[in-house]
Amino acid sequence: LRYDGSSVLAEGHKWASFPSVALAWRISDEPFMKVTKSWLDDLKIRATYGVTGNSGIAAYGTQSGVETTNTLLGFQDVSAQHTQFSSIIGNKETKWEKSKTFDVGFDFLAFNNRVNVVFDYYDTKTTDILLQRTLPTSNGNDGNFTIYQNLGSTSNKGFEFSVNTRNIVTKDFGWNSTLTFSANKERITDLIDGQDITLKNERESTTLMIGHPIKSYLTYTYQGIWKTSEKDLAATYFKDADKKSSFVPGEIKVADLDGDNYIDEKNDTHYIGSPTPKWFAGFNNDLRYKNFDFSVY
Repeated sequence: LRYDGSSVLAEGHKWASFPSVALAWRISDEPFMKVTKSWLDDLKIRATYGVTGNSGIAAYGTQSGVETTNTLLGFQDVSAQHTQFSSIIGNKETKWEKSKTFDVGFDFLAFNNRVNVVFDYYDTKTTDILLQRTLPTSNGNDGNFTIYQNLGSTSNKGFEFSVNTRNIVTKDFGWNSTLTFSANKERITDLIDGQDITLKNERESTTLMIGHPIKSYLTYTYQGIWKTSEKDLAATYFKDADKKSSFVPGEIKVADLDGDNYIDEKNDTHYIGSPTPKWFAGFNNDLRYKNFDFSVY
């Protein structure tokens, strides 16, 4: 059991406890496994549960402050020093982000240590995700005010698998192989107020959406370019709510998701994907001949 503190968090939220527990059973040592001694070197099943924390924000990130700066002001652009609010707005409720992880897996070693297999399945639930977001322009500073805030919860489930083999082992020549594969499914399970949140002014790439990964894209579905032969059809789709400015050949064709013939950001943008890979795989071979090494990945 750990009890950690972080001075950058808000007063009253600086400390938190992080318990953990681990269990393992070496099955290969059990009496009923004696029949496998000729080929099985080790077999262990293990399970762990633990809580980890994140307090990664800027120093004084929970406090509002002022800063001095020189700006060209007034007649003949004379430089003058003045004081202004800092871009970070304080938040007295900022606390630890916590991730609770359950992991179960096994270790397998056989054939005189020539085959080694490791497998893990994990399920991580993160609460009070700690992120920096931009405040609306109505808060002042031309929309450049930001705040650190615990915004919601996420779920990460997946597995990791690796196989290491010693294919050839001789005095002058050796060949080892490593195969790895991992897959992860991430999704946001909850956000404050139950609504999507745009972290920065770049709505397309910084919007948090419930049911999707943290790094996601929210944008239009582009269907190509309006052709000359589609002039009459393009004229039935509009760029403004008053339906006075229609599309013309040569402009980008955008899918009208709500079917009202008005292409707008609110109703015609949607989740189109994530830059986070769903899986990773690798295959590595290490070869040795006398004093020479060679690797292929």
